[in-house]
Amino acid sequence: MPADRLSLNTTYTANLSNRLQECFISADVRYVFNQWRIPANFDAIDYPRPPAAYFLADLSVGSKIMAGRQPLHISLTAMNIFNKKYRDYLDAFRYFIDQPGTNIVLRLRVPFSFNEHQEH
Repeated sequence: MPADRLSLNTTYTANLSNRLQECFISADVRYVFNQWRIPANFDAIDYPRPPAAYFLADLSVGSKIMAGRQPLHISLTAMNIFNKKYRDYLDAFRYFIDQPGTNIVLRLRVPFSFNEHQEH
């Protein structure tokens, strides 16, 4: 059973120009409580106690960039920006290893479609 958690997300979007559209900055925070719903005989079983509560924060920025008529969607996301050391209760590896620290992801998406109306 997952531990109780609270999460909050906020996003600001704006079109900065004809070339830079759908620009955004987003912040996500979540607090995961210590798992308190454990079996009554938990201490009799040879398992470590549930991991401690933790707080995580993520930031994202991105935009749609118009390259002529072709849109390019680009974003940069930093997860666990405070490099918090934590273990998730539902992770089978929680007995052995911490979750990843700060993780930075750069995404580029290039949508395209085929023209179905070809001239003969």
